[in-house]
Amino acid sequence: MSIAEKIPGMKPGSRIRNGVLGVVYVLLVLTIIGAAAPSSDDPGEGAQSPSPSADTDTTTIETTQATTQATTQDTTKAATQETTTTTATTTKTTTTTTVSPAPDGESYQFSGSGNDVTGEFSTEGGLVVFDFEHDGSSNFQVQAVSGSGEKTYLVNEIGTYDGQVALYQPPGTYRLDVTADGSWDVDITQPRFNQNDIHDLPAQASGKHAAWFGPYEFDGSAEVTFEIKNDAQAGVWLATHEGEKIDLLHNEIGPYEGSALVTDKGVGLIIVDTDSADWRIEVRE
Repeated sequence: MSIAEKIPGMKPGSRIRNGVLGVVYVLLVLTIIGAAAPSSDDPGEGAQSPSPSADTDTTTIETTQATTQATTQDTTKAATQETTTTTATTTKTTTTTTVSPAPDGESYQFSGSGNDVTGEFSTEGGLVVFDFEHDGSSNFQVQAVSGSGEKTYLVNEIGTYDGQVALYQPPGTYRLDVTADGSWDVDITQPRFNQNDIHDLPAQASGKHAAWFGPYEFDGSAEVTFEIKNDAQAGVWLATHEGEKIDLLHNEIGPYEGSALVTDKGVGLIIVDTDSADWRIEVRE
């Protein structure tokens, strides 16, 4: 008889014996499993993988950084565009100028009757004044023709004429092509001004053909009142002292009366362009 059989209740087939054997078997299995399981101090694959919350945090940070960078770039771009727009904004530049002393250019005089072409005359570049007279009753037309064939119309009137056409003429050689039915003459001058030639305002004048006035010193707030008494067309220009037209103040068919501001500052001329208007002008500060 074995020792187990000598123990009370441990006979083969007894319930106690079977229970004890079951407990021993369970303990043996647990011991084997415990030996095979890794130590809690040995990090496994689970410890090496970032947790889902870490993934979320990383994604959030990267997205926030990208959004911040894009916002910064957009803000910088907008600021750059705004700066560029501000830089591109310009102010009106005064186109009238101060007067530098200079001698008058060469003068010429031509006269004739009926259709004719004058001899040559030269311009040095600047203000040229054509002082015309015509005593016929039909067309009186005059154009300046350059050496290269370019034409500039100066007068186109019917009947008598007495006017001064003032304009900037580039340097070169010219001739006058005249169409007339009566006697005519023209004086060509090239006025140059110095500081003593500047006239004071107010000033006023009247006439029936082309004319020019000045030079005047404009302060940026002068007022030009112009009246046309008949039904003819006329224009009034602000020009530099060299005759370059820079601002059309009036351009009307009469009867007409109105005022316009001269917003430019500096020395300039007032030029009336017309063939037959009966006009009156006043310039005041």
